[in-house]
Amino acid sequence: MARSVTKPKLGIFFSIVGMILIINTLCLIVLVGWGFLKSLQSVQGYIMSGASEISLPKSFAEITLENYFAAFKKLKYGNTYLGEMFGNSILYAVVGAAVSVLVPCIVGYLTATFDFWFNKVISFIIYFTMVFTVYGSQPSMIVITNALGLYNTWPGIFIMKATFLGGGYLFYYGTFRSMSKEYAEAAIIDGASNFQVMTKIAFPLASTIIFVQYVSTFITLWNDYQTPMVYLSNHPTAAYGLFLFSKATNSYEDYLIYKLAGFMLLLIPTFTVFMCLRKYLLRETTEGGVKE
Repeated sequence: MARSVTKPKLGIFFSIVGMILIINTLCLIVLVGWGFLKSLQSVQGYIMSGASEISLPKSFAEITLENYFAAFKKLKYGNTYLGEMFGNSILYAVVGAAVSVLVPCIVGYLTATFDFWFNKVISFIIYFTMVFTVYGSQPSMIVITNALGLYNTWPGIFIMKATFLGGGYLFYYGTFRSMSKEYAEAAIIDGASNFQVMTKIAFPLASTIIFVQYVSTFITLWNDYQTPMVYLSNHPTAAYGLFLFSKATNSYEDYLIYKLAGFMLLLIPTFTVFMCLRKYLLRETTEGGVKE
């Protein structure tokens, strides 16, 4: 005889939260949809509408992809055009995310695996920086990077990303702390070194959390314009360039359709990455683990 399963009922609180999330999602969809349609509006249609920010293409004759090509050709910062900015964004996001994930992952593994007194010092530093925010550190950081010849350079920006401070360390520490030690002990008996145990056993077992952290960090860095604005102005990324374009008030750079076309181009990579990996991320996050 089949057992009847009683489905849990949504309470008032969860219903209200659900409605708020639905409204917020619809607002985001409407804004992105408006931006996409506006970016397809022809220059003639944009001018004939009085350069109105709320006008949309009135017919298919006003829809064109020329704005996207024009964004690559016309929008620039100094001598750097939008195409080169996208190349800088790829380098910044791909390598920066790898460094940002690898360093706390290694520190998390070492502190969780080896019983050493200095591990407590590292943990104290991490907790202290998370609880007590240090203000006014940016000027000293600029002075130090200038003195070391790392300011406005790619090695300098990647060295800045090589930090184990932050919440990412806690994810890795908890993952490696709860990981079964039988695999490592068996590998050491077979003659494996500590480095081999870390790279060939521990990291593959924690690949889920590492992968999720890498994707989220990649998306964050792809949309980051503040750090390149301060420390990498000679190599502007697409996010930084489009931030400058949004403030432009001269000639073609003031055309809203070009700016929106650039922003839509900036949105495509992160949207594509999320849509392609969302099922894998959600499934692995909830079902991942060590199988005995």
